[in-house]
Amino acid sequence: MGEIIKLNELGEDDLCRGISFYMLAKDFADIKQQNKSRLSGKEIKIIVQSLAAGRDCAWEKIQNIALFKSLFAENPDIKTSLEKIKNYDEYTYKHSLNTAFYAMLIAKWLRFPEKQVKEIITAGLLHDIGKLKIPLDVLNKKEKITDYEYGLIKNHTIYGFNLIREIRGINDAVRQAVLLHHERADRSGYPFNSHPANVNVYAKIIAVADVYDAMCSDRVYKKRKSPFAAFGMFKNEGREIFDAKILKPFLSRMPKYLVGMDVLLSDGIIGTIYEILPDLPEYPLVKTPYGLVATGSEVFIIRLI
Repeated sequence: MGEIIKLNELGEDDLCRGISFYMLAKDFADIKQQNKSRLSGKEIKIIVQSLAAGRDCAWEKIQNIALFKSLFAENPDIKTSLEKIKNYDEYTYKHSLNTAFYAMLIAKWLRFPEKQVKEIITAGLLHDIGKLKIPLDVLNKKEKITDYEYGLIKNHTIYGFNLIREIRGINDAVRQAVLLHHERADRSGYPFNSHPANVNVYAKIIAVADVYDAMCSDRVYKKRKSPFAAFGMFKNEGREIFDAKILKPFLSRMPKYLVGMDVLLSDGIIGTIYEILPDLPEYPLVKTPYGLVATGSEVFIIRLI
C-alpha cells in the first residue's frame, strides 16, 4: 500500500511593451480556449437525454466534447487505450465514455479547475480498463455468476491500476481513482474496504458516475432501470455508501436535464416529464393527455423515449 499512497537588442520600454502585448494576447487566447471548452446547458441536455433514451448518437457526441478532444490530442495513449476497450467489449467501451461524461459534469458542478476536470475525465475513461484482463464469458455471463467469477471481476480495479501505470502522463490521483472507484463510504467496497479518508475525491466522483450509468444501461444479464430509480437509490441507501458532497450536486442538478423527455408509464400512457421537485427527484410529475400525473408506487416510469 505504501507504493499506492506515494505513487511516482531592445530598449527597456520596448521590451516591457512587448511583454505586455504577449501577456495580453495570451490572456485572450486562454479565455478563447476556456470558452471553447465550455458546454452549454443545451448541449449537456441533449447528451444526458440521448443517454437516458439509449440513443447511439450519444457516444459520438461525448467524444466530440472539446475537453475530450483536447485530452485525446494531448495524450493519444488515452485514446488508444479506449480503442482497446472498444475492441474487447462494446458495453465496457460505452460505459467508460458515459462514466467519463457524468464524472466531468460532477467535477464542473464542484468547480474543479480545468486541469483536474481533464484528469477526472481520464479516470472515467480508464476506470474499467482492468476488465481487459477478465474473460469475456465471465464479463458477459447471462446466468448468475459464481463466487469465484465475482472474485475475478472484482480484481479489475487492481488489473486496471497496473495497466495504466504503463500509460504516459497519468498521475497518481487518476491511478488511485481507477484502483479505488469501488470503495464505499461504509467500507463495504473493494479491493481494500478502505476508510473514506483514504479514498481520493476522483475515485468518489467516479463511483457515483459509474453506478448511475450502470443502473441506467442495458446489460446482457439485466435490463436498464430508469434514471429516476437511480435517483431514488442515491437519495436513500446511497447516502450511506457514497460521499454526500458529491451526491448533493448530482441529485440537485442531473434530474433537471430530463425535463421535457417523453416517457412510457406503467399504465401504458405516454407523457412528458413536466417537473422534478428538488426533494423528490425519483418521482417526477408527468404531463399526459389526461392531466398531470405524480409518479410513485402506483404509476411509475417504464422507460424514457
